[in-house]
Amino acid sequence: MVWFQLAHPVNAGCAVNCTNRITNSLACLKSKVSISNASEVFSNLHSLTQLLIDLQRNFCYLRQLESRSSEREASIKNYLTAHSSYLHKEVSVRDFSTCGFGLSALVPLTEGECVLRVPKSAMLTSEAPEKLQLMMKDDPIFASMDNVALSLRLLYELSNFHTSSWREYLSILPVTYSTFMYMSVDDFKHLKGSKTAETLASNYQFICRQYAYFFNRFRSFSPSKEIPLSARFCFEDYRWAVSTVMSRNNIIPVKESLSKQICLVPIWDMINHKPGAVSLAVILPCFLIYP
Repeated sequence: MVWFQLAHPVNAGCAVNCTNRITNSLACLKSKVSISNASEVFSNLHSLTQLLIDLQRNFCYLRQLESRSSEREASIKNYLTAHSSYLHKEVSVRDFSTCGFGLSALVPLTEGECVLRVPKSAMLTSEAPEKLQLMMKDDPIFASMDNVALSLRLLYELSNFHTSSWREYLSILPVTYSTFMYMSVDDFKHLKGSKTAETLASNYQFICRQYAYFFNRFRSFSPSKEIPLSARFCFEDYRWAVSTVMSRNNIIPVKESLSKQICLVPIWDMINHKPGAVSLAVILPCFLIYP
């Protein structure tokens, strides 16, 4: 394992050089993860990715959302007001403590009643805008992994935050998550010796290699004002996008074909519910929710 130590203060040139070296190390990862070495693998990966986060902190697009985090509750309320036609029952925004903001029903819900009807046009899908499609043309990972394609689509919109038609939706998303991508080394110690530790360390390594792959791919293009993501592809942003998709995705059919498509469904992804029967009906071009 290659270790790096940051110089302080970090100038732009140093940040770029260190980022390139760390990313190349991530790209070359080939550790076979097992129960016995999972903690070591995770610890090494966490050290490298934390260095990337520190180096890239001032360049992350996520800073745009963080600056608005204090206004998130108001943003959610405004979003619900603007899209009140989607809601078929009265709801309110509520802070569910450790679960974060969600929606709470203001009236009793009867089984079989439609609660929410979201048009497909309001869903953020893995269908990439033309400019991103051209950049990712013939890319095997982008073409074969819908969750990765949706993560990059989400980052594309975030990188164009001020002009994106998805700005309102981006503003109501959390800025951090409780996924394994945000675990600390101390958190991971509680899993030591378990199969879960092996699985999470392996997945963490896989996503780190994904990041390195796309970092190098974007670096091969000339920086573009039309695709800002190609010039500033930060690990912290990718971690956020992957975690957003990991924790909030839904699957819908593609038109009348048998194929499926991954997407993010606004408002539905704000509904916290206990385990139980929840009916989801996809009647294109809408997504319907029944209790």
